[in-house]
Amino acid sequence: MKKQVLLGILILSALVLVGCESIDLSQVSDEDIERISEKAVVCNDPYIRFGTSCCLDKDSNKICNQDENSKEESVSNQKTVVKSPPEIEDSKGSDAGITQNVKSAEIDINKVQIQLANLYPSRVTVTNTGDVTIKPKFDLSVVDSGGNEVCSGSPIISPFNNIPSGQKKTEELTIMGCMFTEDGSYILTIDLLDKDYNKLDSNSKGFDVNYWSKFNFG
Repeated sequence: MKKQVLLGILILSALVLVGCESIDLSQVSDEDIERISEKAVVCNDPYIRFGTSCCLDKDSNKICNQDENSKEESVSNQKTVVKSPPEIEDSKGSDAGITQNVKSAEIDINKVQIQLANLYPSRVTVTNTGDVTIKPKFDLSVVDSGGNEVCSGSPIISPFNNIPSGQKKTEELTIMGCMFTEDGSYILTIDLLDKDYNKLDSNSKGFDVNYWSKFNFG
């Protein structure tokens, strides 16, 4: 204990001399300062020496509790940082996600017309049941009661223009050169196509030809 008091007096004297005289402290090495600090700074348990002062070390792990708290807080902050996922917006802003446009339509054959054993313009109705406007195209075919094809083709000129979603239109369709050489029962089938010739719907309607029975060929 006496040695520690004497050493403290010596250090205090040295500080007084530094204040009164011009002493070059650059000539004092770090090892000398560390050795002086070890003797001059005495810390009693549960404190430990930290530089030129004392700090609390409750768990006796040679680490100042203040430093441990700082490290734990830093780690805690790193763990609680959560990146929010990017928001994704659908093309129409609906909660269900991206909505696809549906192209669909229906065709009804309202009336089949026959004159002089020839197929005349047939009345049809097209209903747009989809989400987009369509420009319909058509394929027509006629078969007899035995399933034999009598004629087929597409209208040279279609009276149908664009049909908006939810609307319908009625027009007459015909093909050239569809003539019946015998009386009997026949079936007209019309396929409804989109502008790219994809099939949207089909409808058939039966009809009878009673023309040749009027003539007696003996």
